[in-house]
Amino acid sequence: MIKTIEGPIQAMAFNNKGYLCYIQNREVKLNVLLPDATIHSYNTLLTSLGNNAILDYEYVDFDNHTLRLATDRGVTTFDIHYQSDAKKYSPPAISSFTVLSDKNKSFHLPYPKEGIHLGSGNKDMKFRFGINKSDFDVVEYRYKLPPNQSSWSEWNGIKKEILVTQVKGGDHIFYLQSRVNGGDEEEVSLKFSIDKYWYQTYWVILPVFFIIFLWIFGVIIIMDRINRRKLIRLKKIYVEKETHKTLKLKNDQLLQFAEIISGKNEFLNKIKSGLEQMRNSESKRWARLISNEVNNEKKDFLFHKLFSEVHQNFIKDLNEHYPLLTANDIRVLSFIRINLDKTEICNLMNITSRSLDTNRYRLRKKLNLQSEVDLNQFIREF
Repeated sequence: MIKTIEGPIQAMAFNNKGYLCYIQNREVKLNVLLPDATIHSYNTLLTSLGNNAILDYEYVDFDNHTLRLATDRGVTTFDIHYQSDAKKYSPPAISSFTVLSDKNKSFHLPYPKEGIHLGSGNKDMKFRFGINKSDFDVVEYRYKLPPNQSSWSEWNGIKKEILVTQVKGGDHIFYLQSRVNGGDEEEVSLKFSIDKYWYQTYWVILPVFFIIFLWIFGVIIIMDRINRRKLIRLKKIYVEKETHKTLKLKNDQLLQFAEIISGKNEFLNKIKSGLEQMRNSESKRWARLISNEVNNEKKDFLFHKLFSEVHQNFIKDLNEHYPLLTANDIRVLSFIRINLDKTEICNLMNITSRSLDTNRYRLRKKLNLQSEVDLNQFIREF
């Protein structure tokens, strides 16, 4: 046996044409040195022959362009001259292109340079292909059809046709590659186009996109307006709540102020009554001072100022609807508005209960109230 760095070799032969053949581990390997200094291998072609070599009596040699190999079936010859010519392989050919969804319409070589044009709806198709080769050559193919299949398929040496389905409308290129005996890839392509459906054309798509854009823009504007109105409404509610709190606070202050004045006037009137019973000049002087204090207009001014802040439109509306009302009438109605009782009103106005009843009677007439209408309720709801 001949030993090399690649392992044991059972038999080896070479000729002056650059061919080298050897048997190693029951595999027949044939290489040729090409003019461009590259090495071409025919190992795939001779794989089956290695299994038929005579074990321990392997033999191989060249006779001109004929390779002779001793096998258990006798001497097998291999024409390397024929194979050396066959190494100059032509590219693969797409022999036919069949449209399955158009009554199986087929196209054959040569194809138009501008490509094949198909009508809309033709989405299923079959490609047949092949290559010129010898019986000893092993040919493999792979293909791709973007965008249906953007990456190359696996190499396959059995299929010589491929079925592609659900191809969308538009321009397409079918790419086919072949390699012989594991050599370099050769590539061809076929252009074809499929008409898009009417609703897939730019004349339809652009207006649709424009309408969608307008719709989205309109929705944005409407939502913005809705949000603005909602914000205004929430702000209004907040202001109303804050105003209500403020008015309630001021109304409580108004009631406290009225109660203080009423209590003070009541107390001063009692002192005045006691002084008047003393019947002397000094007591009369103090009685007059107390009377002036009870009727002090400054207290009325402060009360009505505070009342106007709480019930802003009440006095204005009364004057507009009932112009015959006097200032004294407005005072009585203001006291009723804040829910003061009869005694408190009398103390504030420094009048008797009978005088207040007279005022209420006159007010009912000026307000044109029927007998069944309660004056207090009417004023509080006014």
